[in-house]
Amino acid sequence: MRPQRERGQATVEFALIIPLVLLAVLIVIQVGLVAYSQLAVTHLAREVARSLSVDPDADPYLFLDKMPIAETNGLVIEAHFEMGSTGERGLVVVSVTHQSSAIIALFEPFSDHFTARAQAIMLLE
Repeated sequence: MRPQRERGQATVEFALIIPLVLLAVLIVIQVGLVAYSQLAVTHLAREVARSLSVDPDADPYLFLDKMPIAETNGLVIEAHFEMGSTGERGLVVVSVTHQSSAIIALFEPFSDHFTARAQAIMLLE
């Protein structure tokens, strides 16, 4: 049997450690969401550039229903065309920016770092 003074030691240790464990889990989840957002933005930039290289009049925002990005209110798609010199094909340059939100208010001061950016350049066909 344990001495009387060690009876609640495990409970106190658990109470001291659990906030740090929860914070570590939330940080891992936030980093995963930011990485997922970066992959989705890269994929979106490639798809929009490929579409505009074939049909320059296509709407870049038509791909949003196929994209796995849940929140689109922080999403900006910019596309411009650079014409080549005589005899050369032009380029389409697509830039996509997505501002991810923080999962808890504790991460809000760092939310500027949750911006995913991607650029894709393709030859016009």
